[in-house]
Amino acid sequence: MSDRWTKFIHSERWDALWLFVTSKALVVVAAALVTWAWKDNSPSKQLLVVLAVVAYSISFLIDGLTKISERLRKAAAEARVDQVRSETIKSICHSFSSIPQHTTSFLTRVAAGDDEARSHLDRYFNYMMETFTKAITIREPRVCLYMVDRAESPDGDGDGAISLLLCGDGVGRSDPPRSAFDATTPHGKFVIQRMNERRPIIVRDTEDPPSEFAGYLDCSDKYYKSFIAVPVTYHDHEYGMLMVDSTVPLGLTEDHQVVAQLFGRFVGSGFHMVQHSPASPPRVSVPAASVAPTIEGGE
Repeated sequence: MSDRWTKFIHSERWDALWLFVTSKALVVVAAALVTWAWKDNSPSKQLLVVLAVVAYSISFLIDGLTKISERLRKAAAEARVDQVRSETIKSICHSFSSIPQHTTSFLTRVAAGDDEARSHLDRYFNYMMETFTKAITIREPRVCLYMVDRAESPDGDGDGAISLLLCGDGVGRSDPPRSAFDATTPHGKFVIQRMNERRPIIVRDTEDPPSEFAGYLDCSDKYYKSFIAVPVTYHDHEYGMLMVDSTVPLGLTEDHQVVAQLFGRFVGSGFHMVQHSPASPPRVSVPAASVAPTIEGGE
């Protein structure tokens, strides 16, 4: 509570509050002076009226300056947002410049029935994740890819429980990401459900998550302060989730979500191409670099 109060009294809202209170208090003082002067028949009546006019004028001046300050502050904030968006767009365009070359090379090798399709896919994933990390232009980002793993059902048809297993170690910060998501926890079950529904997750501040996510997401012991998770899909297939997080509260925005969804489609197309290549088995397995499916640490 004390931390929130400290932040509040050092915020712009505090400045606006005390200016508002001061302005209204001067109006009350002016009204009291006029009332007093109306009842007073002494020579000080004119002085009281003058003081009332002065108090009301100061109140009017404060209101006017406050409104001008708010407009200037809003314009400055919009200018900062425009600048950040402009820098983000430039960064994204620059990062996209080499994507066609890598994608063409990857698709050519896979379409040719190369026996190394799995390794080509891993390199393609790494390149996409590194490019995504550079494109989001925030401090200390981390990008992780989680791939669907379907447990065998008792009748052997492969339609058992779904888990999301980490591919590799992620790109970006060195703190270990979560190794897997599964339906044994509300957090994992919620992430898997959002993937199946093809709906993204965006939490701009992990200490104040959206009310719709309350009771599902568990971020209380994590190093990151904001994150986005988007489904990795291609046509009617869901292949996993692409996640990005940052140590900066409110660091990730809806603009980053749009970029993440675009990269999610790139990654999904890679899964699709390998899964349907002549040299690939019908089911893409989790890379050997993935860790055991236990829910601990990270994302």
